[in-house]
Amino acid sequence: RLGRRSSMLYMDGLFILAAFILTLAPNYTMILTGRFVAGCASGISLVAAVSYLTELATAENRGALVSTVEASISLGFLVSYLASYALTVTIEYEEGWRMLFGAGTGLLAFVQWMGMKRMPESPEWLAEQGFHDKAHAALRRITPRSNLEGNDESSLAERVAEVEAEVLGLDEQRVPL
Repeated sequence: RLGRRSSMLYMDGLFILAAFILTLAPNYTMILTGRFVAGCASGISLVAAVSYLTELATAENRGALVSTVEASISLGFLVSYLASYALTVTIEYEEGWRMLFGAGTGLLAFVQWMGMKRMPESPEWLAEQGFHDKAHAALRRITPRSNLEGNDESSLAERVAEVEAEVLGLDEQRVPL
């Protein structure tokens, strides 16, 4: 089974494939194919991103992070409409839409792919798979230094214990997603 991070990386690859299909599409059928591939990658990536953020965030920050994703999607719609309008007004090229689909989709997928390559897999997923040492290392990477008060391994160990309790279903306060 793939982790959330791995799923997002593979979906970025599909986005880049969709960008090539859309940029080079010789006919309407290929445009539809490219849009279908981009739509599937978008849907899967969105679910994986929300799951990833939910697993990374502490309980206090979880709602704000997921809400930020939803707000970012709305902002993305606005930016894409503005970019589309700008391309149609400023470029005297009949097939300028190819630049919007190809460059827009491909460039954003590449930026996300580069960012996700630097992120660890979700500690919850790692613990669920039995990789407890890797889960501990991932928690260390994502926990802000200000929350660790020097070399406070006990707070990190408590967070690992929380994650393991959630994975094993021992946490009574866990709210199902």
